[in-house]
Amino acid sequence: MKKLWALVLGLTLLLGLAGCARTYEKAPDQPVTPPGPADTVPAGPVELEQFLLELRGTREGIFPESLAALEPLGQRLQALLAEEGYVFDTVQITLGASSRSTGDALNAGTVDAALVNTETYIQYAAGLPVLMTSAPDGVDLEVDGGSWTALPAEDHPGWRTVGIFAASSDRGRQLTEESSFEELAQAVWAVPEGGRELDYLSLWLSSRFEGRTLKDLPHVVEMEGTDAMVLAAAAGEVDVLVLTIGDTGGSGLRQLGETTRFYDMLLTVSDAQEPLAEDAFHAALCRCVAALCEEEETMEQLAALGCGHPMVALEETFDPADLEAMLEVMGGTLTWESQA
Repeated sequence: MKKLWALVLGLTLLLGLAGCARTYEKAPDQPVTPPGPADTVPAGPVELEQFLLELRGTREGIFPESLAALEPLGQRLQALLAEEGYVFDTVQITLGASSRSTGDALNAGTVDAALVNTETYIQYAAGLPVLMTSAPDGVDLEVDGGSWTALPAEDHPGWRTVGIFAASSDRGRQLTEESSFEELAQAVWAVPEGGRELDYLSLWLSSRFEGRTLKDLPHVVEMEGTDAMVLAAAAGEVDVLVLTIGDTGGSGLRQLGETTRFYDMLLTVSDAQEPLAEDAFHAALCRCVAALCEEEETMEQLAALGCGHPMVALEETFDPADLEAMLEVMGGTLTWESQA
Protein backbone atom coordinates (compact mmCIF):
# COMPACT_ATOMS: atom_id res chain seq x y z
CA MET A 1 0.00 0.00 0.00
CA LYS A 2 2.84 2.41 0.72
CA LYS A 3 4.22 1.81 -2.75
CA LEU A 4 0.82 2.41 -4.33
CA TRP A 5 0.37 5.58 -2.30
CA ALA A 6 3.71 6.92 -3.48
CA LEU A 7 2.76 6.25 -7.10
CA VAL A 8 -0.58 7.94 -7.02
CA LEU A 9 0.65 10.91 -5.03
CA GLY A 10 3.10 11.66 -7.83
CA LEU A 11 0.25 11.81 -10.30
CA THR A 12 -1.86 14.48 -8.59
CA LEU A 13 -3.81 16.60 -11.07
CA LEU A 14 -3.26 20.32 -11.52
CA LEU A 15 -6.45 21.72 -9.99
CA GLY A 16 -7.81 25.21 -9.59
CA LEU A 17 -6.16 26.64 -12.70
CA ALA A 18 -6.82 30.22 -13.55
CA GLY A 19 -9.95 30.65 -15.64
CA CYS A 20 -11.53 33.28 -17.75
CA ALA A 21 -13.19 36.40 -16.56
CA ARG A 22 -16.93 36.07 -16.36
CA THR A 23 -17.69 38.02 -19.54
CA TYR A 24 -17.96 35.94 -22.72
CA GLU A 25 -17.03 37.41 -26.05
CA LYS A 26 -17.40 35.11 -29.04
CA ALA A 27 -14.26 34.40 -31.05
CA PRO A 28 -14.04 34.55 -34.85
CA ASP A 29 -15.41 31.56 -36.76
CA GLN A 30 -12.19 30.89 -38.63
CA PRO A 31 -9.43 28.83 -36.97
CA VAL A 32 -6.12 30.52 -36.35
CA THR A 33 -3.30 29.73 -38.76
CA PRO A 34 -0.14 28.23 -37.20
CA PRO A 35 3.34 29.58 -37.98
CA GLY A 36 5.07 28.80 -41.26
CA PRO A 37 7.67 26.11 -41.89
CA ALA A 38 10.26 25.68 -39.13
CA ASP A 39 13.12 26.38 -41.56
CA THR A 40 11.78 29.81 -42.51
CA VAL A 41 14.51 32.38 -41.71
CA PRO A 42 15.01 36.07 -42.51
CA ALA A 43 17.31 36.95 -45.43
CA GLY A 44 19.61 38.90 -43.09
CA PRO A 45 19.78 40.35 -39.59
CA VAL A 46 16.65 42.28 -38.64
CA GLU A 47 17.34 45.12 -36.22
CA LEU A 48 14.47 46.33 -34.05
CA GLU A 49 14.09 48.49 -30.96
CA GLN A 50 12.30 46.20 -28.52
CA PHE A 51 10.35 43.00 -28.05
CA LEU A 52 7.84 42.68 -25.20
CA LEU A 53 6.64 39.28 -23.99
CA GLU A 54 3.96 39.22 -21.30
CA LEU A 55 3.16 36.32 -18.97
CA ARG A 56 -0.36 35.68 -17.76
CA GLY A 57 0.20 32.43 -15.89
CA THR A 58 -1.93 30.15 -13.79
CA ARG A 59 -0.45 30.76 -10.35
CA GLU A 60 -1.73 33.08 -7.67
CA GLY A 61 0.55 34.94 -5.29
CA ILE A 62 3.68 35.59 -7.35
CA PHE A 63 6.49 36.18 -4.88
CA PRO A 64 9.13 38.96 -5.12
CA GLU A 65 11.90 36.40 -5.66
CA SER A 66 9.97 35.12 -8.68
CA LEU A 67 9.79 38.60 -10.17
CA ALA A 68 13.56 38.76 -10.00
CA ALA A 69 13.66 36.12 -12.74
CA LEU A 70 12.05 38.41 -15.30
CA GLU A 71 15.19 40.32 -16.26
CA PRO A 72 17.48 37.30 -16.80
CA LEU A 73 14.71 35.55 -18.73
CA GLY A 74 14.46 38.56 -21.01
CA GLN A 75 18.22 38.64 -21.52
CA ARG A 76 18.28 34.94 -22.39
CA LEU A 77 15.43 35.36 -24.88
CA GLN A 78 17.22 38.37 -26.38
CA ALA A 79 20.34 36.26 -27.00
CA LEU A 80 18.35 33.45 -28.58
CA LEU A 81 16.47 35.83 -30.87
CA ALA A 82 19.76 37.37 -31.96
CA GLU A 83 20.98 33.91 -32.95
CA GLU A 84 17.88 33.65 -35.13
CA GLY A 85 18.71 36.93 -36.87
CA TYR A 86 16.43 39.25 -34.88
CA VAL A 87 18.50 41.82 -33.02
CA PHE A 88 16.54 43.84 -30.46
CA ASP A 89 17.93 46.74 -28.45
CA THR A 90 15.86 45.45 -25.50
CA VAL A 91 13.82 42.34 -24.80
CA GLN A 92 11.54 42.65 -21.81
CA ILE A 93 9.34 40.07 -20.08
CA THR A 94 6.50 41.42 -17.94
CA LEU A 95 3.65 40.02 -15.85
CA GLY A 96 0.10 40.89 -16.87
CA ALA A 97 -2.01 42.58 -14.23
CA SER A 98 -5.16 40.75 -15.39
CA SER A 99 -6.47 38.59 -18.20
CA ARG A 100 -8.24 41.53 -19.77
CA SER A 101 -5.22 43.81 -19.60
CA THR A 102 -3.02 41.22 -21.29
CA GLY A 103 -5.61 40.64 -24.02
CA ASP A 104 -6.06 44.36 -24.58
CA ALA A 105 -2.29 44.85 -24.79
CA LEU A 106 -1.98 42.10 -27.39
CA ASN A 107 -4.76 43.51 -29.53
CA ALA A 108 -3.36 47.03 -29.26
CA GLY A 109 0.18 45.87 -30.03
CA THR A 110 1.62 47.32 -26.84
CA VAL A 111 2.99 43.85 -26.14
CA ASP A 112 4.32 41.70 -28.97
CA ALA A 113 3.61 38.23 -27.59
CA ALA A 114 2.18 36.60 -24.50
CA LEU A 115 2.01 33.30 -22.68
CA VAL A 116 -1.60 33.05 -21.52
CA ASN A 117 -3.98 30.37 -20.31
CA THR A 118 -6.52 29.19 -22.86
CA GLU A 119 -9.45 30.92 -21.19
CA THR A 120 -7.69 34.29 -21.34
CA TYR A 121 -7.04 33.73 -25.04
CA ILE A 122 -10.63 32.86 -25.91
CA GLN A 123 -12.05 35.74 -23.90
CA TYR A 124 -9.69 38.54 -24.86
CA ALA A 125 -7.27 37.55 -27.63
CA ALA A 126 -9.21 35.18 -29.89
CA GLY A 127 -8.22 35.55 -33.52
CA LEU A 128 -4.54 36.23 -32.88
CA PRO A 129 -2.09 33.56 -34.06
CA VAL A 130 -1.38 30.72 -31.63
CA LEU A 131 2.15 29.39 -32.11
CA MET A 132 2.70 26.97 -29.21
CA THR A 133 0.69 25.18 -26.54
CA SER A 134 1.34 23.25 -23.34
CA ALA A 135 -0.56 20.45 -21.65
CA PRO A 136 -1.87 20.62 -18.09
CA ASP A 137 -0.85 17.95 -15.61
CA GLY A 138 -2.43 14.55 -16.02
CA VAL A 139 -2.03 10.90 -15.26
CA ASP A 140 -1.65 7.65 -17.14
CA LEU A 141 -2.96 4.59 -15.36
CA GLU A 142 -3.48 0.92 -16.14
CA VAL A 143 -4.92 -2.05 -14.34
CA ASP A 144 -2.52 -4.92 -13.77
CA GLY A 145 -3.93 -7.98 -12.03
CA GLY A 146 -6.61 -5.86 -10.39
CA SER A 147 -4.20 -3.32 -8.90
CA TRP A 148 -3.48 0.24 -10.01
CA THR A 149 -0.04 0.92 -11.43
CA ALA A 150 1.55 3.88 -13.16
CA LEU A 151 2.36 3.72 -16.85
CA PRO A 152 5.91 4.60 -17.93
CA ALA A 153 6.39 8.34 -18.48
CA GLU A 154 5.96 9.38 -22.11
CA ASP A 155 6.24 12.57 -24.06
CA HIS A 156 2.82 13.98 -24.83
CA PRO A 157 1.71 16.69 -27.26
CA GLY A 158 0.79 20.11 -25.96
CA TRP A 159 -2.75 19.13 -25.07
CA ARG A 160 -4.70 16.67 -22.97
CA THR A 161 -8.17 15.23 -22.82
CA VAL A 162 -10.50 14.06 -20.10
CA GLY A 163 -11.07 10.31 -20.22
CA ILE A 164 -14.21 8.70 -18.81
CA PHE A 165 -13.48 5.16 -17.58
CA ALA A 166 -15.53 2.35 -16.11
CA ALA A 167 -14.34 1.24 -12.67
CA SER A 168 -14.30 -2.42 -11.66
CA SER A 169 -17.48 -2.25 -9.57
CA ASP A 170 -20.53 -4.34 -10.53
CA ARG A 171 -22.30 -1.37 -12.09
CA GLY A 172 -19.11 -0.14 -13.71
CA ARG A 173 -18.67 -3.47 -15.52
CA GLN A 174 -22.17 -3.13 -16.96
CA LEU A 175 -21.49 0.24 -18.58
CA THR A 176 -20.42 0.53 -22.22
CA GLU A 177 -19.65 3.28 -24.71
CA GLU A 178 -23.26 3.03 -25.88
CA SER A 179 -24.78 3.39 -22.41
CA SER A 180 -27.75 5.73 -22.19
CA PHE A 181 -27.76 8.80 -20.01
CA GLU A 182 -30.19 7.07 -17.67
CA GLU A 183 -27.71 4.22 -17.20
CA LEU A 184 -24.84 6.64 -16.60
CA ALA A 185 -27.00 8.61 -14.17
CA GLN A 186 -27.37 5.53 -11.97
CA ALA A 187 -23.61 5.21 -11.59
CA VAL A 188 -21.46 6.85 -8.91
CA TRP A 189 -18.99 9.22 -10.58
CA ALA A 190 -15.60 10.15 -9.15
CA VAL A 191 -14.50 13.52 -10.51
CA PRO A 192 -11.65 15.89 -9.61
CA GLU A 193 -12.62 18.68 -7.26
CA GLY A 194 -13.08 22.09 -8.84
CA GLY A 195 -10.94 21.57 -11.96
CA ARG A 196 -11.44 22.42 -15.60
CA GLU A 197 -12.03 18.70 -16.15
CA LEU A 198 -15.57 19.26 -14.88
CA ASP A 199 -16.36 21.74 -17.62
CA TYR A 200 -14.99 19.51 -20.37
CA LEU A 201 -16.97 16.61 -18.93
CA SER A 202 -20.11 18.75 -19.12
CA LEU A 203 -19.30 19.54 -22.76
CA TRP A 204 -18.94 15.82 -23.50
CA LEU A 205 -22.26 15.02 -21.83
CA SER A 206 -24.02 17.92 -23.58
CA SER A 207 -22.83 16.86 -27.04
CA ARG A 208 -23.97 13.28 -26.50
CA PHE A 209 -27.16 13.69 -24.51
CA GLU A 210 -28.98 16.80 -25.79
CA GLY A 211 -27.70 19.44 -23.41
CA ARG A 212 -27.24 17.33 -20.30
CA THR A 213 -24.34 18.41 -18.07
CA LEU A 214 -22.61 17.27 -14.93
CA LYS A 215 -25.29 18.89 -12.78
CA ASP A 216 -27.80 16.37 -14.22
CA LEU A 217 -25.88 13.41 -12.75
CA PRO A 218 -27.30 12.70 -9.28
CA HIS A 219 -24.39 10.63 -7.92
CA VAL A 220 -21.22 12.68 -8.31
CA VAL A 221 -18.42 12.60 -5.76
CA GLU A 222 -15.79 15.33 -6.05
CA MET A 223 -12.44 14.12 -4.73
CA GLU A 224 -9.32 16.06 -3.89
CA GLY A 225 -6.50 14.52 -5.86
CA THR A 226 -6.02 11.59 -8.17
CA ASP A 227 -4.92 9.35 -5.29
CA ALA A 228 -8.36 9.50 -3.66
CA MET A 229 -10.12 8.82 -6.96
CA VAL A 230 -7.90 5.89 -7.82
CA LEU A 231 -8.23 4.28 -4.40
CA ALA A 232 -12.02 4.70 -4.43
CA ALA A 233 -12.23 3.04 -7.83
CA ALA A 234 -9.93 0.21 -6.78
CA ALA A 235 -12.12 -0.38 -3.71
CA GLY A 236 -15.30 -0.51 -5.82
CA GLU A 237 -16.73 2.59 -4.14
CA VAL A 238 -17.33 4.38 -7.46
CA ASP A 239 -18.49 3.18 -10.86
CA VAL A 240 -17.03 5.80 -13.21
CA LEU A 241 -13.62 7.45 -12.99
CA VAL A 242 -12.76 10.76 -14.71
CA LEU A 243 -9.04 11.31 -15.37
CA THR A 244 -7.11 13.97 -17.21
CA ILE A 245 -4.76 12.17 -19.56
CA GLY A 246 -2.81 12.75 -22.75
CA ASP A 247 -3.54 9.55 -24.63
CA THR A 248 -6.32 7.36 -23.33
CA GLY A 249 -5.85 4.65 -25.90
CA GLY A 250 -3.64 1.96 -24.37
CA SER A 251 -4.22 3.06 -20.80
CA GLY A 252 -5.39 -0.42 -19.87
CA LEU A 253 -8.74 0.86 -18.54
CA ARG A 254 -12.06 0.29 -20.26
CA GLN A 255 -12.91 3.63 -21.76
CA LEU A 256 -16.45 4.93 -22.00
CA GLY A 257 -15.62 8.22 -23.66
CA GLU A 258 -13.10 10.99 -24.19
CA THR A 259 -13.58 14.74 -24.31
CA THR A 260 -12.19 17.21 -26.78
CA ARG A 261 -8.59 18.40 -26.47
CA PHE A 262 -7.74 21.16 -24.05
CA TYR A 263 -4.61 23.12 -23.25
CA ASP A 264 -2.87 24.74 -20.32
CA MET A 265 -0.97 27.67 -21.81
CA LEU A 266 -0.77 29.24 -25.28
CA LEU A 267 1.93 31.34 -26.90
CA THR A 268 0.11 33.95 -28.96
CA VAL A 269 1.45 36.97 -30.81
CA SER A 270 0.19 40.40 -31.76
CA ASP A 271 -0.23 41.15 -35.45
CA ALA A 272 0.10 44.90 -34.95
CA GLN A 273 3.55 45.46 -36.42
CA GLU A 274 5.83 44.10 -39.10
CA PRO A 275 8.05 42.11 -39.27
CA LEU A 276 6.87 40.53 -36.02
CA ALA A 277 3.63 39.48 -37.71
CA GLU A 278 5.46 37.47 -40.38
CA ASP A 279 5.77 33.68 -40.47
CA ALA A 280 9.57 33.93 -40.40
CA PHE A 281 9.55 35.62 -37.01
CA HIS A 282 6.85 33.29 -35.69
CA ALA A 283 8.97 30.26 -36.56
CA ALA A 284 12.06 31.85 -35.00
CA LEU A 285 10.17 32.71 -31.81
CA CYS A 286 8.94 29.11 -31.54
CA ARG A 287 12.50 27.83 -31.76
CA CYS A 288 13.63 30.29 -29.10
CA VAL A 289 10.85 29.40 -26.67
CA ALA A 290 11.49 25.70 -27.25
CA ALA A 291 15.15 26.28 -26.43
CA LEU A 292 14.17 28.06 -23.21
CA CYS A 293 11.98 25.11 -22.24
CA GLU A 294 14.93 22.75 -22.60
CA GLU A 295 16.85 24.64 -19.90
CA GLU A 296 16.14 23.34 -16.40
CA GLU A 297 16.83 26.64 -14.63
CA THR A 298 14.62 28.55 -17.06
CA MET A 299 11.72 26.14 -16.57
CA GLU A 300 12.03 26.52 -12.81
CA GLN A 301 11.79 30.28 -13.22
CA LEU A 302 8.78 30.02 -15.53
CA ALA A 303 7.09 27.61 -13.14
CA ALA A 304 7.47 30.15 -10.34
CA LEU A 305 5.71 32.65 -12.61
CA GLY A 306 2.80 30.33 -13.35
CA CYS A 307 3.97 28.92 -16.70
CA GLY A 308 5.46 25.64 -15.60
CA HIS A 309 4.91 23.24 -18.50
CA PRO A 310 7.09 23.00 -21.63
CA MET A 311 5.65 24.65 -24.72
CA VAL A 312 5.18 22.57 -27.87
CA ALA A 313 4.99 24.08 -31.36
CA LEU A 314 1.69 23.52 -33.14
CA GLU A 315 1.71 20.96 -35.93
CA GLU A 316 -1.80 21.84 -37.05
CA THR A 317 -4.24 24.73 -37.07
CA PHE A 318 -5.44 25.84 -33.65
CA ASP A 319 -9.22 25.90 -33.59
CA PRO A 320 -10.86 27.51 -30.52
CA ALA A 321 -14.32 26.19 -31.40
CA ASP A 322 -14.35 23.50 -28.71
CA LEU A 323 -13.59 25.93 -25.91
CA GLU A 324 -16.14 28.36 -27.29
CA ALA A 325 -18.70 25.56 -27.18
CA MET A 326 -17.72 24.75 -23.60
CA LEU A 327 -18.32 28.34 -22.53
CA GLU A 328 -21.72 28.26 -24.19
CA VAL A 329 -22.62 25.00 -22.43
CA MET A 330 -21.53 26.52 -19.11
CA GLY A 331 -23.47 29.70 -19.77
CA GLY A 332 -20.29 31.77 -19.97
CA THR A 333 -19.37 30.92 -16.37
CA LEU A 334 -16.71 28.30 -15.77
CA THR A 335 -16.38 25.97 -12.81
CA TRP A 336 -13.02 27.24 -11.66
CA GLU A 337 -12.68 30.72 -10.20
CA SER A 338 -11.55 33.62 -12.35
CA GLN A 339 -8.25 35.32 -11.54
CA ALA A 340 -8.73 38.17 -13.95
